[in-house]
Amino acid sequence: MNKQQTLSSHKHSRHHYKICIIGGGAAGLTAANTLAENDQHDFMILEASERIGGRVCSNRERGIELGGEFVHGEGSILWDVLVNKLKIPLKVVFNFSATNPKDCGLGFLLNGRIYEIDHPVAQKTIKILEQLVSDEELKKSQDMSLKEWLDWRKIPQEYHTLIDSVLAQTNSSCINTHSAKGAQEEELSGEDTNIGELNFHVEGANTMDLIIPYLTRLVNMEKQVKLNYFVHSIDYSGNLIKLNNGEITCEKVILAVPLTILRNRQIKFTPDLSPQKKHLIQNQFHMHGGMKIILRYKNPFWAEQMPNVNVVVVGDEDPIIAQYWFSTTSEEQCKKYGHLITGFSMSRKADNALHMTDEEIKQHFRKFIQKTYHLNDNNDGYLGGDIRNWQNIHHVAGAYSFALTTDASKRHYIEQPRVVLGQPIDSKIYFAGEAYCQHSPATIHGAMETGQKVALEILKSSQTAPRMSKL
Repeated sequence: MNKQQTLSSHKHSRHHYKICIIGGGAAGLTAANTLAENDQHDFMILEASERIGGRVCSNRERGIELGGEFVHGEGSILWDVLVNKLKIPLKVVFNFSATNPKDCGLGFLLNGRIYEIDHPVAQKTIKILEQLVSDEELKKSQDMSLKEWLDWRKIPQEYHTLIDSVLAQTNSSCINTHSAKGAQEEELSGEDTNIGELNFHVEGANTMDLIIPYLTRLVNMEKQVKLNYFVHSIDYSGNLIKLNNGEITCEKVILAVPLTILRNRQIKFTPDLSPQKKHLIQNQFHMHGGMKIILRYKNPFWAEQMPNVNVVVVGDEDPIIAQYWFSTTSEEQCKKYGHLITGFSMSRKADNALHMTDEEIKQHFRKFIQKTYHLNDNNDGYLGGDIRNWQNIHHVAGAYSFALTTDASKRHYIEQPRVVLGQPIDSKIYFAGEAYCQHSPATIHGAMETGQKVALEILKSSQTAPRMSKL
């Protein structure tokens, strides 16, 4: 059999597809939707776990968000799906640019007190972040950690934990490992998105996972989705791409897996990834643990004590809690299951809790809330709680990617690293996911944008005039 006959026989195999989407999270599903909306249906979604959705994961009955919860900005691809397509109402939770407490929604916990945005503590924190973004010397310097930058700029020690919580922990890292140059580049890129500073929750009984059936409405779930299928090898050395030693073949791959899969070398590439991509994966990015601690209470006592505050950034040195906020559910769900406080623990703080049982973690957060709001076991109205530690979730093993600083990155820093890392390989392998979104990493809409982008690139390369996704 000659080469052309071999190629033809593979193409007529029931295990051959034009496009294989590896990973069924927000990026992969958006890529599938974009392909389907442009009449390209010859694709297969390969998902390693037993469910699609990835880090979008909700308990719809109780209105609990175990994964991504915030809608960042207006007019993003996620905002458009929720508001324009699904007609889901959104509630403003905080506005980072607002200068008055009622419109801002943020609180800053320092020395046992919560300060609102108009307090000098909050204003100083904002000024430090603005100083980081506008630091011209940093742009020209070698890479350094946020901690090194704070020391270099002689930022008072009392603000270090606040910066850790509001910037590093938000990106699933800590000031000792987060790249100051990477943070600066991402913040500057974000200024060009024109989606604004408003941040929302879905309102009432709605949950974030409602985007999943929307993104898969054109997908044949029986024939175009394969669950519990882990891709351990990608051979793109020939005309066709072979997955798992040829079990599946395809012409294009959209690789939409968490960064941990690549960092841990769980996929063997033939040929190997380029030295540049390996440097970026190992030396300029990481993906640490991330945990959500969701406590339920009989009454929302926080609304009485501090009615303007919806999200609290923790500046006190708690070993586990970096932020907490008051999640949104319906009135009926609140009566049945309780009002929700969600604790946010990332990187080293999430690691600090690995030796603890779930009950010990919940009680730690409960005591933290009691101390902050001057309550005790007899009057806090505690009903119970739930925990999701994404470090323990197979095939994810972390929260989301962050810009890492290492000795190697200080010696050789590649600018705009997410853009560079996301460059396709030989017009065969395309990368999608929050890790490749320079302006909005660690967000659902960032993941979705990259999925749409690479799908449109593939359609264009196939000389099909693509329509912009109806998203």
